[in-house]
Amino acid sequence: MASELSIELLDLLLLGATRGKTELSDGQVLRQVWARTPAEARGLFESLARQICAYHHFDWNERHVEGRTSFDLGRMHLSVADTCIELWVDVAVSAWRVFS
Repeated sequence: MASELSIELLDLLLLGATRGKTELSDGQVLRQVWARTPAEARGLFESLARQICAYHHFDWNERHVEGRTSFDLGRMHLSVADTCIELWVDVAVSAWRVFS
């Protein structure tokens, strides 16, 4: 049995830059990760949604993602489609300028 994909929120934020690029687009930065199967992507989506809740000190409940393909909390916008998980993070232009 193949090992399950183990990606945490911090991994995605640090390593998930599209084509290795970190760019601001309409006030957001995109991070992506691809799973091997839609089921694996779904599991990763749910795990990342739990971690986003923890990051925001927000109580987790399965209903946050049950039957949904997107999850939004604070500046983070998570979605899953087939085997791709995307995380859009809102970034103020003033903060972007500090790091660019």
